[in-house]
Amino acid sequence: MKYIDEKFKDNSPERTVEEIATRLKGIGIELIEEWNDSGVENCHSLRVSTGNYGPGTNGKGVTRAFARASGYGEFIERLQSGLFFYKYQSFECDPEVNLQTYAPDGRYFTVEELEKNAEWFDYLTKEYGITRKALAEQCKMYAHTDDGNVLCIPFYSVFEDKYVYMPAGFIEAMYSANGCCVGNTREEALVHALAEIMERRASIDAIANGKSFPEIPDDVLSKFPVVSNILRQIRESDDFHVSIFDCSIGNGFPVVSTRIIDKKNHKYAVNYAADPVLEIAVQRSLTEIFQGRQLKDFGKNRTSEILASADEKRKATNVINQLENGSGSFTVDYFANELTCDREATSFEDNSGLTNKQLLEKMYELYRRLGKPLYIRNCAFLGFPCYKVIVPGFSESRGMRLTESIQEYALGDMVSKILRDPESVSDDDLNIVFMFDSLISGIFSRRNNFAYLAGLPLDSKKSFFIWYVTMAYCAHRIKSADRLKMYLKVLSDGDFFAGEDIQYFSCVDRYLELKHKGVDKEKIYCILKKFYYEKHVDRLKGLLENGKTPFDEYILKCDGRNCSGCRYKEFCGYETARKVIRAAGKVYSEFKDGQSKDNFIIP
Repeated sequence: MKYIDEKFKDNSPERTVEEIATRLKGIGIELIEEWNDSGVENCHSLRVSTGNYGPGTNGKGVTRAFARASGYGEFIERLQSGLFFYKYQSFECDPEVNLQTYAPDGRYFTVEELEKNAEWFDYLTKEYGITRKALAEQCKMYAHTDDGNVLCIPFYSVFEDKYVYMPAGFIEAMYSANGCCVGNTREEALVHALAEIMERRASIDAIANGKSFPEIPDDVLSKFPVVSNILRQIRESDDFHVSIFDCSIGNGFPVVSTRIIDKKNHKYAVNYAADPVLEIAVQRSLTEIFQGRQLKDFGKNRTSEILASADEKRKATNVINQLENGSGSFTVDYFANELTCDREATSFEDNSGLTNKQLLEKMYELYRRLGKPLYIRNCAFLGFPCYKVIVPGFSESRGMRLTESIQEYALGDMVSKILRDPESVSDDDLNIVFMFDSLISGIFSRRNNFAYLAGLPLDSKKSFFIWYVTMAYCAHRIKSADRLKMYLKVLSDGDFFAGEDIQYFSCVDRYLELKHKGVDKEKIYCILKKFYYEKHVDRLKGLLENGKTPFDEYILKCDGRNCSGCRYKEFCGYETARKVIRAAGKVYSEFKDGQSKDNFIIP
């Protein structure tokens, strides 16, 4: 056995890919692979997707075979868990992009019924200080139903031997993919899910508290061949400072983080991982930090910000940045760990000789000691082992949203509708877009990201372009000259965009500049034709003379139904995603015995 990963995978990676590909092909899905060369041996990664800007996921591993298995596994995990669309990013009442509307065991509850019967709310009340009534109202907000009733699906409580109905939209919003996992066997899947929950909890605590951690000494890491090989390659260059930390939260379970500082551009990245086997946890933190990245440009799009304390930055924003793309900002104490950390690295129990079944037994016992229930839903309707695990009051990856970001969600829901058809709304509504843009300015994954905010799976470059066009249109409508100038500067900048569009928007920018100076229109057009191609000047003139704005030919008008007539159809995967979810939903609707007790491993 060359790699320790082989011991805890209950099938070879080749067999895993073959099985997943067969199940996906059964509902008409074939995946396309795009590989990334990290420049580091044993750090392989790729993206698998349906193509046509449809759903996709990333995979990583110490070999190409393990990376493929990881990518295919994450794809079928997200598909079976219904996590290819998040609700405020999608068409709220379109059941075809909400997999849980196909659930054969779904039930609708009123807000009053939720408040009365959801005993598990009490764990959230204790953790976040929010009342049952307020929680029930939030469940309604995330449900996106016309009548205000809340779709709930059953989870099995393995410690209490009972079923608990949980609100699907709320679960998706608060827990996201945390606790979702697949595996070749039920035991393998559950070990991964429970380990991931520990990882996310530790990373959230680290960001929120800003504390330092003990470094795992090299004499421990040197026992792990793959880890040693990766670290050697990184350290061959003086350009990088790399450290591995013990981030366990006092319960003896291995949670680690890798921190790499790029001295060329003074930026850094931190990545967390957890596994009952320390060697695998460290490996995973290293392979994931290079997922989609290359060593030679490691610092690209990373942060250089160092906080004086965790309170210097809004914690909810910082947590989101870390969990979504590893761009969280860390504190002075964290970086000065030699001076600020008062404990030594944990001597973790060696679990490398155990089986997945034995590891799961140990993890069940660990969670039992937390004093919280363990709610599990079997999501394996395509036949590949997949679970969603909820530990209320512990596994919320977006728990801070319960008390800090409700306004953000409500505004985001409103803005997503405006962005899909800005021409149809009032000027007052357009002002809401600017207010929301200011609110989310610190969240890297959402800033200037039209695709995310409008809920459309667009090509990333086209998403960036449409964002600036739309914001320029909004600024023009509400007569915000400074904002308009800023957006036009980006649109006419060859460093961001290319081709005819930058020529046209440069022409628009010059036209508005001269108009603002009071120059007569005919003189403006006369001058423009000397500086710009006549076709761009004539196009602008024609739009203005017909009572339109300079941006009308670029503005999106999307209801999610008439994709064939959309000007951006060749850059959008919404129709592809809807077909994927519809095909999966048809199988899901027949998964009538999926939550029977024999589908769970009961301690």
